[in-house]
Amino acid sequence: DCKRCPFSQVADIINSRLLTVNTKYDVVWRLYDRSDNIIAINDNRSLICEITPKDLGEFGVYDLINYGSECQWIMAKKPVNTLLPLIFILGCILLLSTIYTMFGAPCKSYCMKIKSDKDEENNQQNIKRSRVRALDTFRGLCLTAMVFINDGAGHYWFLDHSTWDGLLPADLIFPWFMWIMGVCIPISIKSQLKKGIPRSTMFLNALQRSVILFLLGLMTNTAAAGPDLHSLRLFGVLQRFGFVYLVVSSLSIFMTHRHSIQCQGKISSMFKDLIALSSQWIFVLAILIIHSYLTFCMPVPGCPL
Repeated sequence: DCKRCPFSQVADIINSRLLTVNTKYDVVWRLYDRSDNIIAINDNRSLICEITPKDLGEFGVYDLINYGSECQWIMAKKPVNTLLPLIFILGCILLLSTIYTMFGAPCKSYCMKIKSDKDEENNQQNIKRSRVRALDTFRGLCLTAMVFINDGAGHYWFLDHSTWDGLLPADLIFPWFMWIMGVCIPISIKSQLKKGIPRSTMFLNALQRSVILFLLGLMTNTAAAGPDLHSLRLFGVLQRFGFVYLVVSSLSIFMTHRHSIQCQGKISSMFKDLIALSSQWIFVLAILIIHSYLTFCMPVPGCPL
């Protein structure tokens, strides 16, 4: 998977030969009258023909016939549609969701209404902390996608991670979890500030959670390869979560006002959140500027700017 890749030899063909090829990606095949392991893309010496088949698929059978200076591509057996299992699963999920929306949700709402009428006094005394259901739902979808992708994603190329270029759904799971964490932090910090919890206690709790995430990441990285310090990946996924969580939580703990800021005027009220978090915005923008400079402007041996 590269840009303008050189052609690599697949097989030597004397008269005829059967080949099993990977149909995951679109490929370009060339037939040469010479035997080299690697041939540059602009090297047309001894080139017989070039084909770019568009109908490659799983369990398909094809014939490539050479007529001297020309080639003909013939489909001998039609490939199967590998998208059918995925479409079937999505259809089942949609069907179950529709059934629940039509029958399950109204029944649940009716039962909760009856229960609230009977236990109204007890419910007033035992008020449960409300949760952001949309956030919980999105977190559940991300976890489901993560488990599916880590288990092979059905070998669908568009559900896997991109090799080096492009953006596929699997590449979005990490930033999605980062976004969820970023949304939850100010909600949690604001709730703790309202309860009068000391900032030092909140920081120690955030530090403890960050250390646990970091250690869990190290344990995960050494589960398969073993405790080899020479090949240990220090910053894995959970380690990055732990480090970022500590930085963002510290900013929110020490730079969030305990009481809401009252803004005068219509315009200032529209930007109330930005004004209240102005110190955090400055700090985060400074980090972004430094990171962008080190990434794009810092000279590195062997890496052109």
